[in-house]
Amino acid sequence: MKILVAYGTRPEWLKIKPLIMKFLEYGIEFECLFTGQHKDIVEYNCKYTINISDCNNNRLNNLIGTILKEEIKWDEYDYVLVQGDTASTFSVALKAFNEKKKIIYLEAGLRTSNLEHPFPEEGYRQMISRITDINLCPTKHSFNNLKNENVTGQSYVVGNTILDNLVNLKKVTDYSNIVLVTLHRRENHEIIKSWFKYLNEAARINKHLSFVFSVHPNPNIYENVNLLTYLKCVRPIEHKLLLKIMANSKFIITDSGGIQEEGTFLNKKIIVCRRHTERQEGIDSGHIVMCKTPSDLILKINEMDNHFQIDSECPFGEGNSSQNICDILIKKNQLKNIKYKKIFTQEIKKFNEFFTKRKNFSFSRFSDGELFILQNKELQLSGDFWKLEDKKYEGTYTSEERKSFIPSEHSDFRNHLIESYIYDNEDYYRGISCRCCVGEDNYASGLFYLQANEIEFQKVITGNKNNLTWANLFINYNYKYYMENILPKFLNYDVYIIVNENAELNMLPFYGNIKEVFRIGSNCLINNLNLKDEIPHYINKNKIKNSLFLFSASSLSNVVIHHCYLANPENIYFDIGSTLNPLMKGMEGWKYNRDYLKNYWMNGKSQIGDRICVW
Repeated sequence: MKILVAYGTRPEWLKIKPLIMKFLEYGIEFECLFTGQHKDIVEYNCKYTINISDCNNNRLNNLIGTILKEEIKWDEYDYVLVQGDTASTFSVALKAFNEKKKIIYLEAGLRTSNLEHPFPEEGYRQMISRITDINLCPTKHSFNNLKNENVTGQSYVVGNTILDNLVNLKKVTDYSNIVLVTLHRRENHEIIKSWFKYLNEAARINKHLSFVFSVHPNPNIYENVNLLTYLKCVRPIEHKLLLKIMANSKFIITDSGGIQEEGTFLNKKIIVCRRHTERQEGIDSGHIVMCKTPSDLILKINEMDNHFQIDSECPFGEGNSSQNICDILIKKNQLKNIKYKKIFTQEIKKFNEFFTKRKNFSFSRFSDGELFILQNKELQLSGDFWKLEDKKYEGTYTSEERKSFIPSEHSDFRNHLIESYIYDNEDYYRGISCRCCVGEDNYASGLFYLQANEIEFQKVITGNKNNLTWANLFINYNYKYYMENILPKFLNYDVYIIVNENAELNMLPFYGNIKEVFRIGSNCLINNLNLKDEIPHYINKNKIKNSLFLFSASSLSNVVIHHCYLANPENIYFDIGSTLNPLMKGMEGWKYNRDYLKNYWMNGKSQIGDRICVW
């Protein structure tokens, strides 16, 4: 399935961008259409870019006409996604409707119920909802607006995507003497001089406040900026900086819809200079105070100055709207046969940089075997079969690979594995099983719904996202990069290796760097659990720092790495799994069960192919 994503203004882009990033993560196929209203904000490679005439007379009509005439290969798309209430949005939606394309409407259901305020936006949004197939509503209030209007499309409450950009800012929100000011809406153009008069007077009276005015490029605004003698007037502020100023402001004065949402999320009070707002939820939560006429502005500012603090829930979402939308598009079967696919060629480069800069970290892998143990399922690898619970599967397992986990006998090991799984620290990286390797059902149950009353596994998801990665990061498509870029860097370290008792190490390129070898048996997770104490003791006794510990010890690696990291984080603890088995005689199982190794070592070290694991 393929989506055409349309946008034309800066606010549209800011709300669509996090969704595009999530589309890339999930492998949802899309292309972009840029309508050209704000020519300076194209940040993504667009399939179509429309050139709009700069004619000021009848500009909106000209824009709409140009978009309706644009030649687009509509047959290539199953859905057209539009956002907001601009002329661009309305034009693309109308064109898509004429072409009998299904429409996804982002930020649907906002209403003032007054076609004159704002004009023409209120009319656009009401008309778009009538021809939309999937309405993505930011709040329950906007959802109810559509319900009361009896719109025929499917409607869902997803939150506002603009907040997805702010999840890291909310934690550092503070107050200063800054008052952020933005005014630009068409409905205020005729009375902008009056707004500026009272705004300037308020700034003159309240010299303890620093009023920062971000000047919109519209001629009606910047041609009258000379009236604001007591404010600091600056060119349009780049969005990231604007968010930082917003987060540290005492309060905000604006007529912007997006800033109403962002400011509310950042727990700021906002004076809205308009007769109506589409965001009644902000008034109900106490964040938004309406100022309907310029003459009321000084009084509103004085009141806000004395009562600026607020600690209330944001009604516009939690910063996870893009995730909610992808879940709906996939789970509600609106998009069929979507491959979950997050390309992670960039992720492996991060670890390559760690080795280059000699950064200490740990990396442990929670793949299919670990997943089964965490779920307390009986697991057995034995000779020509492997067994999970009461089901047997064909396979070839050599002596070094044979192992078993029996829940009734090995609960101690599982408890240690749980501890290593939920531990959360900045430099403690956990590789998590992916859908393509363990299947959708096991992925879901393993990562989100593990049934263990004593452990809150949700911590794995809600913890530090920066240290979550993929169990199979160094194999499949990335294996060639791993061998050519990361493995050579092992030569820069003193190496300590935990490996099977049958492994011969003299063919390893870093063999001369090996200082100590810790040997394990075939069923190491049961018989060698003592290493979780012995190796940390060895490290501390010998005061080992800035060295490289390599683990090829099945599920035992996870447990021992965790204990080593707790005892002394000033080394690298790296789970290599079976990645180096072809270089170690006595480790022959890779010839039977490791496709990525067979493809690389048995086919002239060819490129591995295009299989890319997902998360």
